[in-house]
Amino acid sequence: MTYKLKTDKNGNKTLKVCFNLSRGFSVQTNGNLPVTHRDGVGFWTATELEDYVMRYGTKRQIKLVCGPLIHGGLL
Repeated sequence: MTYKLKTDKNGNKTLKVCFNLSRGFSVQTNGNLPVTHRDGVGFWTATELEDYVMRYGTKRQIKLVCGPLIHGGLL
């Protein structure tokens, strides 16, 4: 999983989440990922993204982002 901080056509900062073998998705960072929005991508991005996806993500997003944690018995 890789992250790219981009700006959408409306000028909003978005985090593009990319995967090797499947389609990625984007999340607007303002309000949803506040530390990543303010400081850019860093070690905190994974934790913020996991929290966001567990609260608001689709089943597919949860499986992609949190799947190894859930299936490994950590959650």
